[in-house]
Amino acid sequence: RGFLKGLSLIERIRAEMQTVIRLDPNYEEAGGLRILARLDYRAPFFKGGDKKRSIELLKEALKRYPHNSLTMLYLADSYMALGRRAQARQQLENILNLCPDPLYGPEQEENQAEARARLTRYFASVNP
Repeated sequence: RGFLKGLSLIERIRAEMQTVIRLDPNYEEAGGLRILARLDYRAPFFKGGDKKRSIELLKEALKRYPHNSLTMLYLADSYMALGRRAQARQQLENILNLCPDPLYGPEQEENQAEARARLTRYFASVNP
């Protein structure tokens, strides 16, 4: 409903995701960690946002599910936000090199399209 409403929900979302992680840290391939990380990426610093923490959470999620393309995409975004271009590029290329996922095929294809778009936008090249 808008920026201010979104800011008011940050702590509630953070608490809910911590509950998800406590109850089932593997839910939706570490989805709780991924959402907390994205919250840290998008939230302003005065509401607890922290892009470095975002990277750490996403790396933890990738340790559990190393082929999750959405986690890789979010990690690339966090790297880019901190000027870590080489690491961002590597994550985007990793997405394009994934084998097809029978459980998350459409999502993976969507994430691969996003990776191609980011490679073109940030690096002016695309890995076929």
